[in-house]
Amino acid sequence: MPDAPDQSPKLLDQVRQLFAALSPGPNRLIAHLLYGSGLRLSEALRLRVKELDVGTSRLHVRDGKAGRTGRRCCPSASTARSGAT
Repeated sequence: MPDAPDQSPKLLDQVRQLFAALSPGPNRLIAHLLYGSGLRLSEALRLRVKELDVGTSRLHVRDGKAGRTGRRCCPSASTARSGAT
């Protein structure tokens, strides 16, 4: 069976279009967090500024899946900017 064609470039274009369609503000920020760090919607909505560790680019996630608490990588600023244009 032949390999399926790579869909990555098409998907990335669609993600960029989605981010470009969002107006700047909280919705765009949450969309970037969901996409860039793999957060669930409920986890992103519960985040507080004090749970962001700028030095290590990590988020402290409270009450994640199955009530777990943990740390996640933040999406880089360059990733956020590329999706914002």
